[in-house]
Amino acid sequence: MPARHRRRPTTPLWQRAAAVVLYTATCLTVFTVVAIGVGIGAHRLRVEAIESNSMRPVFARGTAVFLTPESFDQVRVGQIISYVPPQPFPQVNVVHRVYAIRRLNANAIEVQTKGDANKAPDPWQTVISGNGVWRLKAAVPYLGQLPLLFGNPMALIGIVLVIASMLVVLLTPAGDSRHEPATPATVTAWQGIPIVPAWQPSLAPPPQAQPQAVPELHVASTPIAPPPIQPTPVPTWDDEPVLDEDTPPSIFSLLGQ
Repeated sequence: MPARHRRRPTTPLWQRAAAVVLYTATCLTVFTVVAIGVGIGAHRLRVEAIESNSMRPVFARGTAVFLTPESFDQVRVGQIISYVPPQPFPQVNVVHRVYAIRRLNANAIEVQTKGDANKAPDPWQTVISGNGVWRLKAAVPYLGQLPLLFGNPMALIGIVLVIASMLVVLLTPAGDSRHEPATPATVTAWQGIPIVPAWQPSLAPPPQAQPQAVPELHVASTPIAPPPIQPTPVPTWDDEPVLDEDTPPSIFSLLGQ
């Protein structure tokens, strides 16, 4: 009677698809974090979170903007730049559109900006000098919501990475037996008749019996001489038997007399 094998549990299709999506999202997130970190470290990229709705409908509060450096001679009216207003205005980064520009020299410009949702331009003229100005390169809606709460533009990316990793762990089936060998069921009796388990192809073959050594018979090469045969004496009529005192005389002894 063949042994019954345990059925291996299978992972549902939706769970495997979710795991693939989460693994892919995690890999993309890690790649994005590394790329942004390299760009920030090389001063080729800046990430900021928009804190107001002054640039609606282009982007609203909670949008994450990615900025790259731009040389002064490339700055034009209509571009969106990031800068810090002069005192006594609040010393925070402002991301507005260039409304007017005046070039002071090769390393400095004076600009006036305006928010797209504002009716009037900003009430200040800002002189920007140095190596260049930060210009808008890309904007991702809602990506800056959590950084506004935590005060760190990179916080959201880290939180997304942690959440994705947790979801991958939660959706990965526990106790997956894809690499575990199936254990056959052992049948000891059938209808009261004992069954001796036979060797199954899925199991390891039984150990082979070691052949027992047969003792060798050593035959002597020298022939053994048979013992000498002693001749049996034949009594004659002339010989007189010696009789013991307790032995009665025989008929032959009487006839001889």
